[in-house]
Amino acid sequence: MTEHTNNPWHILGAGAIGCLWASHLSGNKRRVHLILSPRHATPVKGTVDVHLKTQQGLRKSVTVNASSARELVAPINNLIVSTKANQVLDATQSVADHIAPGARIVLLLNGMGFQQAVTAKFSHCKVFAGVATDGAWLKQPFDVVQAGKGVTTLGALSCAASTQDLTALLHDLRNTGLLLKTTATIEKVLLEKLMVNAAINGLTAIHNCPNGKLLEIPAARAQLRHLVAELQIVLQASNEEQLAALLPQTVRQVIEHTSQNFSSTYQDVKHRRQTEIDFINGYVRKLGQQLGVDTPYNQEVVAAIRALKRCG
Repeated sequence: MTEHTNNPWHILGAGAIGCLWASHLSGNKRRVHLILSPRHATPVKGTVDVHLKTQQGLRKSVTVNASSARELVAPINNLIVSTKANQVLDATQSVADHIAPGARIVLLLNGMGFQQAVTAKFSHCKVFAGVATDGAWLKQPFDVVQAGKGVTTLGALSCAASTQDLTALLHDLRNTGLLLKTTATIEKVLLEKLMVNAAINGLTAIHNCPNGKLLEIPAARAQLRHLVAELQIVLQASNEEQLAALLPQTVRQVIEHTSQNFSSTYQDVKHRRQTEIDFINGYVRKLGQQLGVDTPYNQEVVAAIRALKRCG
């Protein structure tokens, strides 16, 4: 048993992944505290009921503690961050005074470009990244649908997090119903997830469809092919030849595995929220500029999503 085992798991962000983890952790006798945005539309009086529906039709409900950041009292020793990428710095700053020295912080977010900033800000903590392949979306607040069961790969981002700390984290999350594994090269896993999201997310919003329809709509299928080819070039320029070679197969497998899932970008556009596109295709564009690689298809996706937001 580690020093953090008996401490509550605070989850910053009540989106699909935050609610998915809250359901699994609380359903397996972990104490969970959801930290909600001040702009959260649902009134909260100390607790909320989180509902989970799986692809097989199974339903589960749990009651967890919930509050805004300003209402926190107890110190945070275990923090899961599942906000949007564009909100992560402000969100973590809102709870910074409550985070105990040596606390474990697990970043479960799409995109890249913010991990280094969070790790630097919380240099006194053990910072990890989690890359999830679960397909999950919210029907309504605190009501999550797990459209595809995937695996979450955990790895250390900060020097303060040792191999033993990573093993202890995995041990403390055992028997939750979440499929977990660890890696010593989380940066490579983050890069692969970024490329998959860059191929899929924006196109689902542009074509107003779940993931699986990208293989059925002719225009979407053609755009997907061009986008994946461009992403392969970026990976090759990054000396990630193996990731580049496997990317078409990986993208297709993810689409097929999460065919009924609505991507986070689709949901953000539908609900007129700020998207993470600058941390997905926008990050690829910046990476391409650094590597001297043109990325017109990624730029096209960014421009299209921005246009959809203006029209929404």
